[in-house]
Amino acid sequence: MPSAKPLAEQLEMVHAYVRSVESRFNAHVKATTEENSARDRRVSDLVAAQEARFDKLNERLAEQERQSARVDAGGIPIITAGVVLSGIPEWLAALPWHSGWLLPAAALLATGVVLGSLRRKSR
Repeated sequence: MPSAKPLAEQLEMVHAYVRSVESRFNAHVKATTEENSARDRRVSDLVAAQEARFDKLNERLAEQERQSARVDAGGIPIITAGVVLSGIPEWLAALPWHSGWLLPAAALLATGVVLGSLRRKSR
């Protein structure tokens, strides 16, 4: 039968093995922590980039809405003129030399001038 190693030597071998396992464990914990930190930084960078893209998109949408409102507002005078002109009584429109159109046209012109001046002041 082979001789058994002394107890002190066996304990030293076990202790060395435990230190080796603990060292490898600590190395793995450190590597994992570094990987997690790097991943967190990448996620933060991606979130910041996405937020910047969303901000640009929101700005573009707001600009498109402003342009759409300007285009829509540009048609209002034409629609108004059509409504006013269609509402002129026949007797007024039948006056000679189209003089019956002068009063509504002058009123539309005056309205346009007033609205134009108000629009310039609001900018």
